[in-house]
Order: sequence, then C-alpha cells, then structure tokens
Amino acid sequence: MANLFIIRDLSEKKGITLREIANRAKIKEGTIQQMIRSGSTNTATIEKIAEILEVPVGLFFDGNMKISHGIIKVESKTKEEEQQNYLIKEERLLSIIESQQRTIEALSKKIPIAETA
Repeated sequence: MANLFIIRDLSEKKGITLREIANRAKIKEGTIQQMIRSGSTNTATIEKIAEILEVPVGLFFDGNMKISHGIIKVESKTKEEEQQNYLIKEERLLSIIESQQRTIEALSKKIPIAETA
C-alpha cells in the first residue's frame, strides 16, 4: 500500500490545490480524495501525480523517503525516522488546533456570551 497522504502534504507546500492536481491528472477531485484515504491507485495515475508535484514516484512507496519542510530526505529506519514521524503528526495536530481556534474565535464574535453575575 502506498503512502498517498504525502500528496496532500506536497500540494500544500507547493501551493497546488487537490482540485488542480486532479484536473491536471484528468481525474475527479473525489477520486484523488479516495486515493489518499485508501492509499491505493493505479500506476499511471500515481506517475502523473508525481510528475505534477515534481517528485519521484518512489516517494509514495519507499518507507525511507520522507518530506521535511518541503525537502525530500532519504533516511534509515532509526530513531530519526520515529522523530520525523512524530514531528509530522505534531505539525498536523497544530494545524488542526489552529483551525479550531479560528473557528471558536469567529463563533464567539457572532454569538454574544451572556455575562453571569
């Protein structure tokens, strides 16, 4: 099974929307979303996406290739890899938290909070 979550990470780092990738690869945006979730697609599609994102196809399959701050690195499977995985997860969680904080702030501006005496 391929690690197609990398598509989302790379698209964000390169400023390309998934819709744009889907259009350029001549597939539906829903199809690309499903690919990412399932980690599965056909060879021609993944080759086209790799070409669009300007990365080697092996990036999606080789467990030793990682993306860190937009740079593709080849690492051995050691504590470094575990730390990298942790940092990627932490980055995603921080992004989710920031998004939730913005939502809370927006809602709190729209809904006045009753003062308690």
